[in-house]
Amino acid sequence: MCARPYCAEGAAVEDGARDTQSRGLPGLGSASAEAEVAALRGRLDSCDPHAGPASRPRAEGCRRLAELLLALGRGPEAAQALQEATDTFSRIVDGEEDARECARRLLDVVRGLWGHPESRLYLLVAQHDRELRRLAAAPGTETERARIEFRIATILQRRDRFAEAARYEKARGLFAASAATGLDTAVCHQRLAGLYHHELGDPAMAATHYKAAIALFRRHEPVSEGTQMNRVLCEQLLAAVRSLGRRPKRPQYQRNAP
Repeated sequence: MCARPYCAEGAAVEDGARDTQSRGLPGLGSASAEAEVAALRGRLDSCDPHAGPASRPRAEGCRRLAELLLALGRGPEAAQALQEATDTFSRIVDGEEDARECARRLLDVVRGLWGHPESRLYLLVAQHDRELRRLAAAPGTETERARIEFRIATILQRRDRFAEAARYEKARGLFAASAATGLDTAVCHQRLAGLYHHELGDPAMAATHYKAAIALFRRHEPVSEGTQMNRVLCEQLLAAVRSLGRRPKRPQYQRNAP
């Protein structure tokens, strides 16, 4: 059953798809095109993907969303929308031909992305984001969503996308709101501290997260060989960060004018 009553007949999704088709893209990358994407995605996310009467409108909405995303140059997200359109059309009695057409387009998009390492990275991220949107509609999924956010952040960090890897903060918030142990939240603080310390060059933020990690590790980390290894490591790194602020500045010598 759909999350909103008006989605039961698929009217909102169908109207959104029809509106975008009739208006087209007013300009690639324009604010209005981005707004259409956001509005259509909102309608799609509000409906159960397995709801019978809404299946065709949802499938058409996913196909149109893919067209908009491709026109905006957001290929990895478009691939996920085409995958969902293919899956949804395949569940409709008369949707076999549409499913094949979407599958062909999906294959073309993926082939185009596969030759570029950065595109492959964001194709993987888009796949995880799709799963996050699916889970967000269900209650009690904070822990599962937190683990996906943590996985995304780890992937981005390993690929040197350090600013984007701050998605550890989303994982931290979800862990804190879930039934997970404080140890998971501590690890998020530890990862964020390392990012700000070593890659993003923000000692103040690094210190804040090291202190939070230390407090949580003290309460939740099991003792191994007589010590809490992660807590001790964070304490050592916090001392190193604090020492950065105590280093005397080099004197600035003014060059004599000729």
